[in-house]
Amino acid sequence: MAIAITNSQGTRAYLVDVGTTLTTVANVETAVATAETIDCIQDIGDISASRSVQEYSCLSSDEIAKSLGSITLPSVDMSLIFDADNAGGQAEIRAMFTGNARKILVIELADGIRATDATKNLTNLVIGNIYPTVIYFEVAVSKFGNMISKDNAVMQSATFEICSKPIYIYQSATVKA
Repeated sequence: MAIAITNSQGTRAYLVDVGTTLTTVANVETAVATAETIDCIQDIGDISASRSVQEYSCLSSDEIAKSLGSITLPSVDMSLIFDADNAGGQAEIRAMFTGNARKILVIELADGIRATDATKNLTNLVIGNIYPTVIYFEVAVSKFGNMISKDNAVMQSATFEICSKPIYIYQSATVKA
């Protein structure tokens, strides 16, 4: 049996307005069609959530019990190649930081083909378009800057605070006819 791998190459990221409906593939497709695309991302980081854990143990025995508490949402450090002329996603990140604004970050993995892609092949046309896995969540930019180092491109960095639980629309659940 082959191991299934989803390559990170081809992953796309977009910023859409808070309040945009993204509960279905059709909603996502409509939203990203006019969204600000974040170009040339080098690293998105770890998209996760965790629960606080309280462990209880007794002095009289080796027994333990654990209770789970509230969810904690981390931050995501994104790095991308700096482009001063970028009027899209990079400019939007700068504006979010300056204006203390929030957006929804939509991430499309490279495990499917969008219905609007011009790169559809015959196999995908026969079986139907498989929309990529989508992860989305509300973000605010808490840190913004540029990294400049010898023998390297100028990089832009931003720390996105995850402000809502990440929502996943998995590829296998999003077959489009």
